[in-house]
Amino acid sequence: MRTEPQSELTLDFPHQVSISKRLLDHGRAIFEEREIPAERKDVIFIALADKCFTTSNAILVLCESAHVEDALCLLRVLIEAVITGGYLLISDPKVADDYADYPQYSNWKQFQALQATSPEISMDMTPEEIEEMQENHDRVKDRYDKYRGEWTADNIFKRAKKLDEAAGLNVYRSLMNVGWRKASAFVHSTAASLESKITADQLNVKIQREVTPRDGAGVLYSSNMAMLALTALVDLRFGKKKVAQWKEIYEEWCGEEIKATLA
Repeated sequence: MRTEPQSELTLDFPHQVSISKRLLDHGRAIFEEREIPAERKDVIFIALADKCFTTSNAILVLCESAHVEDALCLLRVLIEAVITGGYLLISDPKVADDYADYPQYSNWKQFQALQATSPEISMDMTPEEIEEMQENHDRVKDRYDKYRGEWTADNIFKRAKKLDEAAGLNVYRSLMNVGWRKASAFVHSTAASLESKITADQLNVKIQREVTPRDGAGVLYSSNMAMLALTALVDLRFGKKKVAQWKEIYEEWCGEEIKATLA
């Protein structure tokens, strides 16, 4: 899967909308009449894939409504879910266990933090439920303390790198270095997220919100790249029944120039 942007199609809003809708339909079709393996990491991957379909659809709705900055925030969510899902799929089953059991560790940590800062806030929990929460934490804490409180030693960048190395690609790191990094400013409300809104001189400050179809197309381009990477993993893992359809969508997303190199 090549990811070189084609300038005309990258910023062609109707084209990116069409690709997004086709990918959503393709994702649903992959799971039709499909027997899914019962291995835990497969189940987790499928659940993350379903989450990605929902997030991708939300990004599409926001872009069509000109809420591009909010769509950018969800783009970061989408990319992280795609990379984490793929990382779990290629990893030892124990990694999926650490991912799935992590709330047993983190719930108690969050409860302790809340009690330390805002003890007046009621958690609506019985003493027995609180005790059970602590017991769950104590049972698994050795697994996560060694990761400094995280569920894995690999941060999101290392997950992307390992996924690319396993697939012989540079797709997931491209998603991180383009879509994920760009979205960071809007997720964290840094000054960079205000640059398109504020113009100022010595006397006046003007707040403006101008969104063009090209802005939405850029977000959808990255979203579609993420969903192409995800649906390729889904289809290859669970039967290769829709590979021809995937390739057709991918070639349309790329455009004629890259399509010629694939013939």
